[in-house]
Amino acid sequence: MFRSKSLYTKLTNAITNAAALNVTARRTLYSPTSLGIDRFLEAREKSKLQINNIDQFKSKMLEFTSEENTKSMVFTEDLKNMLHISDKDDLDLLVKMIKRFNLQSKEVRFGNFIFGTPIMRLLHFLKEPEIALQLFKDSSLKGFFDQIMSYHLLLDLLFQSEQYQDILNTFDIIKSRQIQGGRFPKNVIVLTFAACYKLNTPESYEYARKLWKEILDSGIVPMRRAVTFFASLALDQASPQIALEILSVVRQQNYLTVRSIKVLSLVKLQRYDDVLPVLQSVFHDESEGFTKKTFPSDVIETLREEFKKSPENEIKIKFKKIVDFLKEHDHITSNSLDEILCSEIEQMPMQNFTMNDDSRNRGRNNEWNQPRNDQRRYQRQNSNYSYGSYRNQRPGLNEMN
Repeated sequence: MFRSKSLYTKLTNAITNAAALNVTARRTLYSPTSLGIDRFLEAREKSKLQINNIDQFKSKMLEFTSEENTKSMVFTEDLKNMLHISDKDDLDLLVKMIKRFNLQSKEVRFGNFIFGTPIMRLLHFLKEPEIALQLFKDSSLKGFFDQIMSYHLLLDLLFQSEQYQDILNTFDIIKSRQIQGGRFPKNVIVLTFAACYKLNTPESYEYARKLWKEILDSGIVPMRRAVTFFASLALDQASPQIALEILSVVRQQNYLTVRSIKVLSLVKLQRYDDVLPVLQSVFHDESEGFTKKTFPSDVIETLREEFKKSPENEIKIKFKKIVDFLKEHDHITSNSLDEILCSEIEQMPMQNFTMNDDSRNRGRNNEWNQPRNDQRRYQRQNSNYSYGSYRNQRPGLNEMN
């Protein structure tokens, strides 16, 4: 319990301000809430109130982790506390404690608390992608960060710092580790295709094509955001016919990004007649209770330029009438397709958490739990997304455009 109402207010404001500072400089693909960072910040603030002398605690940990001191041990509670009070200036000490704790655990396992994900949350909050990547690759910490959520946090941090090639290199390592459910984690796949899209090179396109084939051969249907990142990359790489094939795996074709990439692909193939029905499809959902469907302004501008190349005047006239109607009835948004593709994902579908992630930390301290999800929980009747066993019941996709 908090000691006073004013203290609770200060704590709430501190968490809000810290979270705001953490996400305003550069955009992550996933929101702090979906990554569990909000709960981590709550735990951080609470711990700072509970530790009587933070400087004295840090001094003691420096002594315990010195090279000369080989007998002192770093316990689970020590590392938890250090995670909660660490700032950028304390990361050298934190790394020493992580390595000392991991070395001890190889000899005598004191508990089964999983530290990989909370550490990645701290480094994500402090915006330290290089340290996060070094720890992940450190051979002395093999297995320490082998949790799906740790992968997710690391790749999102790399995305935030625009280290797109590092995302692909890291994903190759993740794929090779073969943890249960970890070869093609859905949100990790989204971030990997996002990196390919951002790189937008022949090499990243080829990487994406190979990964796409591996995923489909495994019987997995990628999340829609991954599909649209790949389809948009194919379009940027002058392969509109491939983009259309990629989009065909999406069960519902009326999503904004899907419709937008589809019309751009069709017009690049000079299939002008096929563009018009897709544009007109947004008119049919004007009834009460339906969200107004739109097209990005840059998509409409591209269509305008491409329709000028059509040899049929009648098609041009029809197109102009449709666009005028779209504009008059507010079906054109000022956001670009790129902005919508890279918009922040607020909520994640529930994972089937295994003992390889930090779900084992549940029940010990609530602040270490997985991210909150206040939306209705869903259940899959079949955990595999194979084409043969794909059921009607599937996760809500309202968090992705």
